[in-house]
Amino acid sequence: MKPKNRFVIGMDGGGTKTAAVLIDKDGSTLAEHVAGPSNFQIIGVEKAAKVIVELVRECCSSAQCSPGDINAVTIGLTGAGRPADQERIGKTVLAAAKTARVKIARLSVESDARIALEGAFKGGAGIILIAGTGSIAFGKDAKGRVHRVGGWGRILGDEGSGFFIGRSGLTAITRHLDGRSPATLLSKMVAKEFGLKTQSDLIAAVYRNNFDVASIAPLVFKVAAKSDEACMARSP
Repeated sequence: MKPKNRFVIGMDGGGTKTAAVLIDKDGSTLAEHVAGPSNFQIIGVEKAAKVIVELVRECCSSAQCSPGDINAVTIGLTGAGRPADQERIGKTVLAAAKTARVKIARLSVESDARIALEGAFKGGAGIILIAGTGSIAFGKDAKGRVHRVGGWGRILGDEGSGFFIGRSGLTAITRHLDGRSPATLLSKMVAKEFGLKTQSDLIAAVYRNNFDVASIAPLVFKVAAKSDEACMARSP
C-alpha cells in the first residue's frame, strides 16, 4: 500500500489549455493529463475551478491513488498574479472540490509566469519572457526579489501575444472590408479555416460566440511569410 501524502500535483493553466502532472516524493512522474482552459479572468472562476478539480480526479485515477493521498496541489494560472485574484480562485476551487467530494488538503495558487520562472531556473535567479495567449516578462535577481513587466491582459497590453497578433490580423481584415486598406491574403485564409467571410461573420464570432482570437496568430505568420504587406506590418 502506498503511504499517504507522498504525492503532489502541479498544474499550468492558461487561455488555451490546462496541464497537470502528479509526481511522487522522489520526483517521478506518475500521471499527466491535459484539459481545457482555466483562465478564470475570461471563462469565470466556476468554470475554471471545475477544470482544475476534474484534473485532480483524473491524475489520481491514473496513478491509482485517492485525492486524500495528495500532500499538496499547486496551480499556476494566467491572470493569478495578484493576491486578491489568487484568493478568489483558490476559494472557488476548494468549494468545487468539496461539492465533487475531491479532497484537496493543501492548495497553492500562483501566476503561470511565476511557476515558469521557478521551474526554468530551479528557484534561482533568471529572466523569462512568455508570449502565449498573453505576454509577460518575469525575473528574479540574486537576492530573491521578483520583478515583472507586462502581463496587463488583452485589453491593456499583452503586446506580442497570440491574442495581440490575432487581433491585429482580424483588424487588417476589417479595414480591407471597409475599403480602408488593400486586400490581404489573410482574408482568404480566415474564410477557409474558420468560415468568417463577412462583417456579420466576424462580429458574431468575436462578440457573441467567444471566438478564440489568438487562433488567428499562426495564420498571420503564414501569410507574413508570403510577404503579405498587412501581416508584415507592426500593426494593421
